[in-house]
Amino acid sequence: MGRFAAVAAVVLALVAATAFAQPSATSVTAAQLTSTFKRTTGDKLVVTAKSAGRIMVFNLNRIGSPSAHPVATADPDTVPFAATFDSAGHLDVAEAAGSVAVFTLNRDGSLAFVERHVTHQQATCWILSVQGHVFASNTGSDTVSGFLTRPSGLAGLGLTGTDAAPTDSAASSDGHYLYVRVGGLAEVDEFAVGPDGRLTRLGSVSTPGGIPGQGLAAT
Repeated sequence: MGRFAAVAAVVLALVAATAFAQPSATSVTAAQLTSTFKRTTGDKLVVTAKSAGRIMVFNLNRIGSPSAHPVATADPDTVPFAATFDSAGHLDVAEAAGSVAVFTLNRDGSLAFVERHVTHQQATCWILSVQGHVFASNTGSDTVSGFLTRPSGLAGLGLTGTDAAPTDSAASSDGHYLYVRVGGLAEVDEFAVGPDGRLTRLGSVSTPGGIPGQGLAAT
């Protein structure tokens, strides 16, 4: 089994475990998983635990298996939800309390806080890195926050309106188009991504039969 296939299996196992585990004093609910493969920090699997207010980093061995115990970094009172690695190598975390936090990932799995951008929006829950830019969906405010990736962190690019309740997003392989699933409607909004990261609304498409989608991917 290849490294990426092994990690995929691990991710599915972790999702199943967090989805069906009975609540206990030590259990947490995972919000999202993301991974990185870097020579500088080693291979890692990152799990955001929104209910516990922490971010857990698992070291991965040569066949993609995670360490028995993760390195946990507290992120209290922010509700860490989705996470992505940007083009500068930072871990960017969408925090449902209304912010995007930027961290540096260390080789030992610890996270060093870099900065936090307050979105002034409600339910900043989903985030995506797209070729030098980062986009966070503000589910409760019907907007997407845009950011420019820099070696020192992120620079805000402002807000773009969406249809009701934007959630997860995906981008075309060339990074020129952004697609955002809107949970309030059975639709996907489409945007053009400008060279400066600004979004231009192109329209939307309805899912067949008016059935709301549950996930989004693009190639």
